[in-house]
Amino acid sequence: MFSRKTNKITMVRDLVLQRLPLVLLVMGVTSIGLITAVDHIGRGMSQTFLYTDVVHEMEIELSKAHLALEEDLRGIQGQEIALVWQGIDRAEEMALAALNGGKTLHGHKVKPLSDNSIRADMEDLRALIVRFRGLARDVYDNRSQLTKITSMDSVYHQFLEKAFVLDEQLEELQSEAEQRSKRLILLILVSWTCIISAAVIGLWYREVLSRRMQAAIQNAKHQWEHTFDVIPDLIAVIDKDHRIIRANKAMAEKMGLEPKELLGKKCYELFHKISGPIESCPHARLLHDNQEHTAEIYEKEFGAYFLVSVSPLLDSKGSFIGSVHVARDITAQKRDAADLMTYRNRLEELVDQRTNELAETNENLRMEILSHKETAEALQLSEGRFRQLSQQFNVLLDAIPDSLVLMSPELKVMWANKSARQTLMPAEAQHSEYCYTLWHKQDRPCDNCPVLKSFQSGNPEAIQLSTPDSRIWAVRSYPIKNDQGEVESVMELSTDITEKKSIQAEQMRANHLASIGELAAGVAHEINNPINGIINYAQIIVNSAGPADREYEIAKRIIKEGERISFIVTSLLSFARERKEEKIPVQVQQVLSDTLALTETQLKKSGIDLRLEIDPHIPLIKGHAQQIQQVFLNIINNARYALIQKYPNSDPDKIFRITAGEAIIDGEPFVQIVFEDHGIGIPAHIVDKVMSPFYTTKPVGIGTGLGLSISHGIVVDHDGRLSVESEEGAYTRIIVALPAYKKIKQVDSL
Repeated sequence: MFSRKTNKITMVRDLVLQRLPLVLLVMGVTSIGLITAVDHIGRGMSQTFLYTDVVHEMEIELSKAHLALEEDLRGIQGQEIALVWQGIDRAEEMALAALNGGKTLHGHKVKPLSDNSIRADMEDLRALIVRFRGLARDVYDNRSQLTKITSMDSVYHQFLEKAFVLDEQLEELQSEAEQRSKRLILLILVSWTCIISAAVIGLWYREVLSRRMQAAIQNAKHQWEHTFDVIPDLIAVIDKDHRIIRANKAMAEKMGLEPKELLGKKCYELFHKISGPIESCPHARLLHDNQEHTAEIYEKEFGAYFLVSVSPLLDSKGSFIGSVHVARDITAQKRDAADLMTYRNRLEELVDQRTNELAETNENLRMEILSHKETAEALQLSEGRFRQLSQQFNVLLDAIPDSLVLMSPELKVMWANKSARQTLMPAEAQHSEYCYTLWHKQDRPCDNCPVLKSFQSGNPEAIQLSTPDSRIWAVRSYPIKNDQGEVESVMELSTDITEKKSIQAEQMRANHLASIGELAAGVAHEINNPINGIINYAQIIVNSAGPADREYEIAKRIIKEGERISFIVTSLLSFARERKEEKIPVQVQQVLSDTLALTETQLKKSGIDLRLEIDPHIPLIKGHAQQIQQVFLNIINNARYALIQKYPNSDPDKIFRITAGEAIIDGEPFVQIVFEDHGIGIPAHIVDKVMSPFYTTKPVGIGTGLGLSISHGIVVDHDGRLSVESEEGAYTRIIVALPAYKKIKQVDSL
């Protein structure tokens, strides 16, 4: 009996071994077909990305044309007329490239649109561009036709709405392609699971471990790919010798190079054009202490501010090998389309990597049938690769400045990256708490919650919301589904867009101030004429009356007050006058005098004791008088605000002192102006931040945080220096140092 059973088992084993090559061949051919299908879908996804890029380029170019047309109609000098036609032509060129095939502005080749619905929408966009061009020509031919301008704005908004709808359709096509790709990849995994089941009979324990490990790798990769899709920043991996070993496409495009051209280059040579690292560089500081660092850096080459963060990168053994370098452009946040293309290209690379790994797994499994020892070695290698991938994945997520939170179906926090833990979660908070209890102190989900909507709809959702600290957040949720298409969890991405909104508000305010400046200039001209007449008539009275007459004294007072009014009007005209680009010799005394003519009355009404100590032998400086006056106005207004906050009423210590004189700095002559107030002062821990854009200690609605930042930029543009000294509750001292141009003769002091 036992012999029969043994024979049956042997027969079954031999049958399996005989048929195994055929099974492997069939499954291999099937896998190749599935891989080919994945590659085909990937190419389709690339075309869809390019169509999305075309739509974004059309929006940008037509928006440039619309903005240039508005500036030209307002009378702003420049080359706006050429920009109008250039923007319209480029927008139409992109529409034709999508319809007939061609190249994008970035040089990518696109094929003609094959989807009839999307092609019809693209033709509608082109028709709107043609209509916009015709209305623009009508406006230029007769600028007084308000109806034409209104129609042109209407066409522009129709274009933006149509482009938004088309962009949404392209994203839906992209999402469907991603789902098909995932299903095919799943079929590949299933086919090889069958091979594994047939090949490793008797090794079920190792197989279970291998499957668990592969599942963990797949899950980690899936979450990494999903998160990487929404990263809007420039990312590079830098080794211990400051060499770039990996960089994303956004970083390469910013430098005007190909990604492969960045590899091996030293970061300080590439970015700063110097021969050695900067001590204040976040990466250099990380090399000293192996700690994370964040810094805000102004890159003169790009004319932009960047928020740079670096995090240590470790290998599978825990040894330091470099850093993850993340840079966010905080002055221009309208490059989402180019960044999206970068992330999608990265997704294609990951799909290729996954395909290669599956091929390697196939070879490992075939060898596993022949040797148990090789199977164990492959499993150990897989474990090491998983640990390294998991570690790099966590470092990358923690390096992202945006807040990422993984939510369960019960709206409990399952995981959060470093940014979310620091900005959204209290120190005592724990995972597995309800999000609405943790962040909003509520006992039920928030109205219009995007995470809840994603669980219900299975689609990405997005909203904007305001927090009690007056910050504005863009919140987007992305569902993560299982193999059955059910939403298992939702990844919530929160981006602080307060600065972006502030820029928009500041732009509107700047437009209003420009209008007020033009009005003020017109009013000043109208005031000057009657004032000159009053002074002349008063002078006639003085000439005809004797010194002992009462009319003589009254006429002298009229002349004095009339001249004071004329001086104020002249200062107002100087401030409102359009700036010239060429720098000219400037007397600092005169700029201070013009500035105080505009502010001295307010200082006196506020009960502020203004004290001036001006050296009459100050040299000239070379620069823009209006820009220097803007710096002085910002500093004086800040000092007045600080004194009023500390002393709402009159006080002997309510003092504002301005001193000016020549100073030698680093062996060179400078004109140094010191503004010192006895106001509320600045806390020591934020003194270094007051010149950062949008940073303000004033309440919401009173300050934008741009005054000192703009002033600092103006002073630096004049090759000068601006520094801040302060003691909280005691004083604030602003020191402006500008290079001396040449000596002048003694002039009247203020």
